[in-house]
Amino acid sequence: MTDDTLNGLNPFAQRFLETLLGDFPDWARYATIGSIYPRVNPAEAGTLLMKIPRPGHSDDEEGLVLSTLGDDENVEITVEFGGTHNHIDEWWRPDGCEEPVSDFVIAEAIKLVRDIVEERIRVVSDWRNGVPIDGAFTEPAPLGQPQTGCSGILWRSRSWLGTYDAEVDRRDEAA
Repeated sequence: MTDDTLNGLNPFAQRFLETLLGDFPDWARYATIGSIYPRVNPAEAGTLLMKIPRPGHSDDEEGLVLSTLGDDENVEITVEFGGTHNHIDEWWRPDGCEEPVSDFVIAEAIKLVRDIVEERIRVVSDWRNGVPIDGAFTEPAPLGQPQTGCSGILWRSRSWLGTYDAEVDRRDEAA
């Protein structure tokens, strides 16, 4: 990287960013040193924060948020999109996995990002009072079909390019 503002990334964040930019070189402009929880965990030890807007959308709420936490073997990458998120860390590793934790976490995060961007998965989320209360990454389904068990007033589906975007508003049903 040539951007001096990113010289403070820790080695894990640097390695994740370089791997990610190998697949998505245009995303370099979104890389910053920061935290998704600035009040709790302010940009400590060179963590990476990226907010990538969906194509055709300008607000961050609709975009992909990537962040790193930790360095060495105690690491995590959070992948957030469409009202839900996954913390990819050592607990994702299957028993008997010999791959170093940091390598495994980077590979799994990149796989999840590819699945989102290539629309192999979408996000289904349940909303109440404008706040997501539950959500899951899931395979695409017919438009307008909520995930089994959605209990919120507003059910929403989001995919990277918008192919599977849908909303089901149940305010009338709740009245």
